[in-house]
Amino acid sequence: MTDWLNPTLDRAACAEAFRSNRHIRIGNILNTDKAAGVLRSLGEVGEWSLLCGTEAGTAVIDTREMKGWPREKQAEFQASLAASGRKGQGFAFLGYRMDDRWAAGAPDTPLGHFYDALMGPEIRGLVSEISGYADLNGVSVQATRFGPSHYLTRHRDDPTQERRRLAFAWGFTPQWHPDWGGLLQFYNDAGAPTLSFAPGFNTLDIHDIDQVQAVTFVAPFAGHVRQAVSGWYLSAPAGPGG
Repeated sequence: MTDWLNPTLDRAACAEAFRSNRHIRIGNILNTDKAAGVLRSLGEVGEWSLLCGTEAGTAVIDTREMKGWPREKQAEFQASLAASGRKGQGFAFLGYRMDDRWAAGAPDTPLGHFYDALMGPEIRGLVSEISGYADLNGVSVQATRFGPSHYLTRHRDDPTQERRRLAFAWGFTPQWHPDWGGLLQFYNDAGAPTLSFAPGFNTLDIHDIDQVQAVTFVAPFAGHVRQAVSGWYLSAPAGPGG
């Protein structure tokens, strides 16, 4: 079906803005009933994992397992997270990788339907039109939750991994206060902040993979979680010898 997108979007203006900045935020991107359904479905996900960067490398940890860790192991883990963060290689947030779980087909839920729609002609067509990339041939998707003390330090999305072409984040955060942090923050090559966006509801951020960006530290007193469906559109695989 082709009823996901808000029909009043000014596609030409969005494309012009993206060409100027190589990133854009679009508000009220989905039909309101569709956005509400995805939000409700995200609240029903019960299998979140902690995705994090430690001194030993990237880790994916079952949050239920962490609750049983002794105090000493908890302290060692937090110290390792801090050491990685000080080097500018840190991240810690909850994730739910749809690709890994839904290889045999997405479930019959609003979130499952949205996952399928991301590669459907309506949404992929809009993203191609705005970005100017006609070679979007696949998608890698996860749901994310940034709660108190979560963060993602400055980085570029590595173009050598998974044929990444374009990064996206669909925002499903209905309540947020600017003092809580959790900003999508862009930087220039010298590390100076340039443009930032607070978490929002029914928003779409897309940007080139060479943009330097981060999700700023979420304050311990944050009253809600920052929720998104994020990932990358992928280019077609290289041919033989390519």
